[in-house]
Amino acid sequence: MLLFLGDYRDSLEQGLLGHWRAGTLMLAQEHETRGRSLLAGEIAGLDRDVLRTFYGGDSV
Repeated sequence: MLLFLGDYRDSLEQGLLGHWRAGTLMLAQEHETRGRSLLAGEIAGLDRDVLRTFYGGDSV
């Protein structure tokens, strides 16, 4: 899942760049995509120890 989120972030950024190049990028679209991209990247960057600590055990 974490690998998917990293790839998803990259895909969002490439799509945004495509809209920018085509001149079709809207400000609201840029803000939404940027937020989604940052969140996906942040989650993708979590490691197993962080998740384990958050949930207080070895069940992760």
